[in-house]
Amino acid sequence: MSSNVDSIALDEAALTERFDQLVKDGVIFYDPDPKVIPCEDGGYKFEFQITHALKNKPGIPSSPPAHQVAPSSIPGSDINVSGFEIQPIGATHLLAYNMFSGFRPHFLLLTQNGHRKQHEPLDMDDIQALYVVLSAMKGEYMALYNCGEDSGCSRSHKHMQLIPHATATFDVWRNIMAQGPNMPYQSFVGTFPSGLPEPQELLCIYLELFQQAQNALGQSVSEGNRAPPHNVIFDRNGIMVIPRRAAGISRAGANAAGMLGVLWMSSEARAQEWMDLGPVNVLKAAGVPETSGD
Repeated sequence: MSSNVDSIALDEAALTERFDQLVKDGVIFYDPDPKVIPCEDGGYKFEFQITHALKNKPGIPSSPPAHQVAPSSIPGSDINVSGFEIQPIGATHLLAYNMFSGFRPHFLLLTQNGHRKQHEPLDMDDIQALYVVLSAMKGEYMALYNCGEDSGCSRSHKHMQLIPHATATFDVWRNIMAQGPNMPYQSFVGTFPSGLPEPQELLCIYLELFQQAQNALGQSVSEGNRAPPHNVIFDRNGIMVIPRRAAGISRAGANAAGMLGVLWMSSEARAQEWMDLGPVNVLKAAGVPETSGD
């Protein structure tokens, strides 16, 4: 590996074993057997996963109390990683478990600076840290970044998520990398036919796609390095950037995984809200529709 970030070794079996123990201890919230409700709307496949693991998951408060301090080992952070830490990634990032997990295991890659914000675009430090982690993983993992509140993020400290590829859960993603299907919203895709590019090239690809997303929204990065809201999804095979106009419709909101049709919910009532609105209608409202008539 020619990246200027030192490579690391990750024992995935040991990481999964520790994850299982934290779940058993009630420290990590994970439902190994969620109720899955499949749905198809307009040729787009959805999978609603009803899981008790999300019942106590917090969101970003609209007006947080003054001097609010999160129970975190990272000053300035609103993500609790105390007891969930795995290891530092270089001098800028930390790999940790996600307290509210949708997969086994489910990781967070956070900035060590707790004052970095989720509304910032990805930068070289983020890309290098992610490159190191993905390169150390023998299994297939997907990285997700929800940039800005309208992207579906629930915490304001800058972080990416890493999840293992489920056998069928992300078939939509695999189809996208194979140049299909048509999406109900605008998205900008780059493929990696020779595998995961080096960090500098990967950053350039992301920035090019991010610029297209900004053009689609008619917005640009503003004061305080505040980026127009967007989702980023990538693995060793490709990257997709999705410009976002809104989190969703009413309480039916989607993050990066949701825009691919995979939605974790705490109750069947929440899934029914999506059904009533029409899942594709929610994605069109959340993203930028492909046609001006939508």
